[in-house]
Amino acid sequence: MAYNDKKIKLDASQRDINDKFKNEIENTEEKIYWYIKFSLPLDETSVSKKTMNVTDTKGYIFNTNIIYNKALELIVIETLEPYKEEEYYILHISKDVRAQNLKNLKKDIHILFKIKGGVVSEFKELGDNVVIPKPRKKPIQKQKTTNSKVYSFQKENDPNIIGDKLPFISIKFNPFVAIAGALLLLIGISLKNLVLIALGTVLACLGFIHIITQILKREFRSSLYYNLGVVSFNKEKFKKAQKRFKKSLMINSYNELAEYAINKVSFFL
Repeated sequence: MAYNDKKIKLDASQRDINDKFKNEIENTEEKIYWYIKFSLPLDETSVSKKTMNVTDTKGYIFNTNIIYNKALELIVIETLEPYKEEEYYILHISKDVRAQNLKNLKKDIHILFKIKGGVVSEFKELGDNVVIPKPRKKPIQKQKTTNSKVYSFQKENDPNIIGDKLPFISIKFNPFVAIAGALLLLIGISLKNLVLIALGTVLACLGFIHIITQILKREFRSSLYYNLGVVSFNKEKFKKAQKRFKKSLMINSYNELAEYAINKVSFFL
């Protein structure tokens, strides 16, 4: 499996490269490497953690070793943290990487890849139409409380469905006060009881105000667009799903599921 845009080749599994490079390092069992080769020899000083890194789909940077093997003209990225099975990650390559003739890349490159069976099972360059999470350090306090279900989804047994279904977001919506007030108002009208009519009117008004307040919250609207996107994604309407996921993320930039879904749906466009 290799990616080639005439300037860069990426591979995580070629045995001949593995054999050549692994002779120079120890304890390589059960590790995953990215091998990156450009069309020209590189300026070694431009290859570092500042110009290349691996993140998860939230943008949190993985601890890595970035090595340039001048003899093989290969950049080797060794991730020092374990990848999670069936999850997506992004390899970021800055345009500040340059050749020995000091010529830089034309633009930043972002490669979305997936881990399966302990190896990189698939990868794809992300286009300009995809929201790329900005690489950032993992917050120390959040590492222990990260909710793993954000990136878990049930596999489909139906062979006619492409890929995995995305999870829906549970939307908190409470219309019970408005319903109770409306029922109490109707009962008061039928019984011609002014007390029940007044009480029902107050409850109904409070309930409808509460409903409007819920709908106006950006979390509610973002989750709603995300769930609509999931419906489109599961029906294989990937362009419509992408638009809805983008809308969800525009409303609430902290919606991690929407950010993940945009990257996932890009595989099918």
